Amino acid sequence: MGNQEQTKDLPDGFITGYRDADFAADTEDRKSMIGGVIFVGGCNVGRKCRKQASVSQSTAGSEFIAASVVATELHGRYYMFDEVGAQGIHNWLLFVNNQAAIVQLKGESSTSKLKHVDIRYKYVQERIRNGMLEVKYVQSEEMKADLMT
Repeated sequence: MGNQEQTKDLPDGFITGYRDADFAADTEDRKSMIGGVIFVGGCNVGRKCRKQASVSQSTAGSEFIAASVVATELHGRYYMFDEVGAQGIHNWLLFVNNQAAIVQLKGESSTSKLKHVDIRYKYVQERIRNGMLEVKYVQSEEMKADLMT
């Protein structure tokens, strides 16, 4: 199945991102992997696959860092399209396959005592509060970023 067919159900007017995290994936240094893909109008316009810079102490920490990395990519793509005069792109939509992470991202405060995780968490929360970013659940079987982790 082609990429256009797989993404035809994505909403118009959104830069849509999928993000995934694989907690402590590297068996030598236990750093987590981040994966993300970004679509506009059903077309893949970006992807990200990298090891996190620091060791996450929990699944939640790796999930928040992954959400922040992909939200930052969405932010960059949004402004890139705006700069070239693209019309009709209004908001960002981030698909997450961890319902506990979604609840915490939409909540009022971080449970993290780690400053670097808390900063990323606040970045995503601020974009949710100001209406730029919407976060939705997607089942793991439908997570388009799964291949990246």
